[in-house]
Amino acid sequence: LKTNALLLIECIKTRRKKEMICVNSVTVSPKNLELKVGDEGYYLYASVSPSNVTCGEVEWSSNRSNVVSINAYSGYIYARREGTATIKVRATDGSGEYDTCNVTVSAAKTSVSSVVIEPDSLCIDEDESYSLSVTVLPTNATNKALSWSSTDECVATVVNGTVYAHN
Repeated sequence: LKTNALLLIECIKTRRKKEMICVNSVTVSPKNLELKVGDEGYYLYASVSPSNVTCGEVEWSSNRSNVVSINAYSGYIYARREGTATIKVRATDGSGEYDTCNVTVSAAKTSVSSVVIEPDSLCIDEDESYSLSVTVLPTNATNKALSWSSTDECVATVVNGTVYAHN
């Protein structure tokens, strides 16, 4: 009787082990990501296989959370500062399976909102020149380069903010 009971218990354990289907691979998408400081609302996606795993849940982590932080359960990313980080997505079933995404965070671009030129009108004599005062806003704009032109180069030309009067 004892021997039959032990065989029955062993059989139940074996059946339970067979029913447990572990993760054999985790895949993250995308594999590489480029963000700007302050970017948020981006989600990484992970898939596990086989599709019929017993426990297909994953957990996310960042090796440099001061550069890129990630919600451990949703894959939601926030780019905190310039640098690089590796995001790891790991199966929680104990299989040890994981995948990674390399994230590069660069400085955020700030667009020019306006250019103020002073004076806004100018009268100068032929063969004279005048340097205009220029302010690009906002002051932290990423690219403050200006392109100068004249609507009538027979009357005046402009080079790097200096007006040269002709006829």
